[in-house]
Amino acid sequence: MVKYKCLLLIAFGLSFGVQAETTAKEQHDPTEPLGWMTPNKVVTKKAKPKEKIPTLQLLTCADSQPCRAVINNKLVRKGDEVSGYHVTAIDDTAVILNKGSKTWTLELFSSDIKY
Repeated sequence: MVKYKCLLLIAFGLSFGVQAETTAKEQHDPTEPLGWMTPNKVVTKKAKPKEKIPTLQLLTCADSQPCRAVINNKLVRKGDEVSGYHVTAIDDTAVILNKGSKTWTLELFSSDIKY
């Protein structure tokens, strides 16, 4: 009988030691969902800020003078520069701007205005 008690105590002692060792190795939260893993770090790239195209506010064409325009609250003529854009042409309906190899056409109103 004493022999069985000793074997029983040894068996309990070994099982407790194995359980304590397993718990120490895993180091996880017992309340976490099954199959839970640490998420990978997501690296996000910063988007380039979009270049803001100047705003056409006014076009004026007098009979004896060349056309002028107000762009971003600045009075400009053909050949002037505004916000880094070169004014290449101004007529009574639109202003054409260039920057590098790109061209923009600024218009006050669309051609199909309905009344």
